[in-house]
Amino acid sequence: MFVDSVRDELKKEVITRVHKSFAQQCESSHISVHYSVMPLEQLIRSFDAGALAIILISTFRMDGKKSPHWVVMSGYNEDCILVHDPDYETKDDTQNPLDCQYVPIARNEFEKMSRFGQSRLQATLVLSAIDNC
Repeated sequence: MFVDSVRDELKKEVITRVHKSFAQQCESSHISVHYSVMPLEQLIRSFDAGALAIILISTFRMDGKKSPHWVVMSGYNEDCILVHDPDYETKDDTQNPLDCQYVPIARNEFEKMSRFGQSRLQATLVLSAIDNC
C-alpha cells in the first residue's frame, strides 16, 4: 500500500518484504484481513461494535509536521472524532500526557487529515474479535 509513496528502490523492497511477512503471519494465525475503503460512518459503526481503530493521519493541520502519524480512535460525537495521540513529547514541558487523550478533531478536518498525496491514500487498521466490522 505504501510502496508507491517511496522513490528509493531499497525502501520499496523493504516495505514489500515487511508487508509479505505480516500477511504470512496473519494467514498462519488465521487472522482475517480485508482491504476496502472505509467511509467515516463505517468506521463509527465498527467502533460502536467494539472494534479498535488505528488510523493514519497527517497532523499538519494541527502541528505543521508533514509526516504520517498513527492515532487510535477513542470516541466521537456529532461534531468530532476523538483520538488518542501517542506522540507525547517528554522533552516539551508545556505538554501534559493528558493533552494526548480524547483529542477532538472536527469531522470535516478528520476526513482531510486521513488522506494523503495525489492518490488520496487512506490507511486504517480495524481490529476486532468479530468478523462483521
